[in-house]
Amino acid sequence: MRLLQRQASTPSPQDSSPVSEPGLLDSRLLQEVFAGVEAGERLSVLDLGSGNAGTVNFLSSYNAKIHFIDLPDTVVHHPELLRADDATQLMTNLQSVLRLPDGLQFDVVLVWDILHQLQPMALDCLSNLIFQHTHAASRGYGFGVVQGAQAQERHGGAYGIDTIASLRHSPDPTRTFVPYTQKKLSEHFPALRIARATMLKNGQLELLLQR
Repeated sequence: MRLLQRQASTPSPQDSSPVSEPGLLDSRLLQEVFAGVEAGERLSVLDLGSGNAGTVNFLSSYNAKIHFIDLPDTVVHHPELLRADDATQLMTNLQSVLRLPDGLQFDVVLVWDILHQLQPMALDCLSNLIFQHTHAASRGYGFGVVQGAQAQERHGGAYGIDTIASLRHSPDPTRTFVPYTQKKLSEHFPALRIARATMLKNGQLELLLQR
């Protein structure tokens, strides 16, 4: 786990014009994830993706402490940790991977597409852990798919925040998965419910998640 802390002055508004550069996706919901954060207010962020310098740079505008947990790497290189048949063992494995300090609660959880890469039992366990480490006002951000497209195989990759209105995405064709429906996500990941969903230009849904 990498723990980074950046402190800075008041965050400034960033360009919200349409994004056309390759690798960038325009976002409508990121601004809602960070809405209401006051200048100098301490912010605790959990990033369950592969880590991205853009995310660190973006969050340096806030008094943010960022915890990066590379779950996609665990899925690829240590899949046995997330495929245990026993729920108790699976929870123990996840706790050893996440290594979240007791009592720590996150204001923002960036799940990206990792929820779709976990089997249902692992998703249940992750939901329990995230619930323990979030509070009533916590928000999350991740991806889903439109109804009818969930059976299509997807490529994972590294995601990061570019600006308050755009994301950076580096696809990885070696990481494939079949995404869950929104109903399935809600069933196995109730820690953060789907509050809003909007379409990205690559066909994915971006999801605003809330307690």
